Amino acid sequence: MPEVIAGALQDEAIACITFDDGLLDNYENALPILENYGVKASFFIPTGSIGKTHRAFYGDQKCMSAGQLRELVSLGHEIGAHTVTHPKLTTVPLAQSRQEIAESKSRLEDLVSESVISFAYPKGGYNNEVKQLVRESGFRYAATIREALVDKALIDWLALPRVWINPMMGWGVQFRAKLSPALRLYERLRGRGH
Repeated sequence: MPEVIAGALQDEAIACITFDDGLLDNYENALPILENYGVKASFFIPTGSIGKTHRAFYGDQKCMSAGQLRELVSLGHEIGAHTVTHPKLTTVPLAQSRQEIAESKSRLEDLVSESVISFAYPKGGYNNEVKQLVRESGFRYAATIREALVDKALIDWLALPRVWINPMMGWGVQFRAKLSPALRLYERLRGRGH
């Protein structure tokens, strides 16, 4: 499922389309649509699943091959890291988290022959220690699964929120509502119990 990093930076609305897990359906289904509309996206890849399968809560899914990932990059899409084996980084030893983060970056850079600067936390698992490991590995941006719009006054580039796009959602009113600044107000009110 795609997720969107959205917010207003310098009084301009922006949205970044992201896909986690490197699933083959991203290549077969999403890529043609993105290319048709001239939209670029970020694909976060667990390197241990390249050309294999990824176990998701909805079953095993085929993943993109190395050649398909290189093609994404050649078309101008971004490849970001998503660890090697996709563990929830807050539930494994810090040394294992460090290795998963650094090795995924290194493998992807070798694969696509360019710098990998973005990371997505598998299963949303991050804390200050994990964020520090991401920073030390040389990533400039990291995406969470926290549902919110980016707040330009409070941007944490290593903990960017995203908006999950439900496959049953229409691209009209429902989609626009999820990306509306009114969502931020709604979330703040909901957080206060109103």
